[in-house]
Amino acid sequence: MAAISALVPIWSSEGGIALVLRRTVQDAGTARDLATVFRPQNLVRNDGVKVFGAARAAEIVVNVLLPGVFAMATNRNTGQEVAVHLKNRAVELYSSHPKLAGNSVINEAKIALGLSYTVPEVNNARDQQGLIALYRELVRHGIKPRQPHQPRLPGV
Repeated sequence: MAAISALVPIWSSEGGIALVLRRTVQDAGTARDLATVFRPQNLVRNDGVKVFGAARAAEIVVNVLLPGVFAMATNRNTGQEVAVHLKNRAVELYSSHPKLAGNSVINEAKIALGLSYTVPEVNNARDQQGLIALYRELVRHGIKPRQPHQPRLPGV
């Protein structure tokens, strides 16, 4: 709460969160640059202000900022040329975002899927998100973690 409360006045003075996030995606040189919207250098260097850690900022970028900007770009009120560019840029940055910190879901998915399937190397945040989605889908179909052999999914 303290970290976000330090950011809201900054975002408000720059036209609101939607405009700031959109501009961040448009102007980012690399996927790593996106985290600066949650970790402005003037706040990071200020000992009296709480800011998001680098790992948390990256999680927010992958799970909130990029999907949110992509969704905003699909809004019919956005100009067609701007929308297409913004969608493409969001997808490009998402696809090139470095891996996030490991977590229990990713570790469990690798264990569960690795028993019967070859789990490809996870090279970026998009791969991690795909692994999590696949794992959740398998669990939804009744496949339990660390099951010796995975049953076939319907239609597969």
